[in-house]
Amino acid sequence: MDYGRASTGEAGRGNGLWRMAKLVDGCPGSQVQIYSGLGRVIYSGPEQCEKSILPSKFCGTLIHWDLKLPNPDE
Repeated sequence: MDYGRASTGEAGRGNGLWRMAKLVDGCPGSQVQIYSGLGRVIYSGPEQCEKSILPSKFCGTLIHWDLKLPNPDE
């Protein structure tokens, strides 16, 4: 995942995935899964990014969050 890199090559694109990763990094024990086209990415931290090819094309994009938010009372 590279900041500012987009498959479209259009200016102003390519920051969304980086921003999602930054949120996950700030919430230990969290992860985000992204399904789009023929690919899947599971991001759980800077050293924990799993990429795989899906057996068939996923129409659209699905983002599944599992965030472990800090408890403000602790």
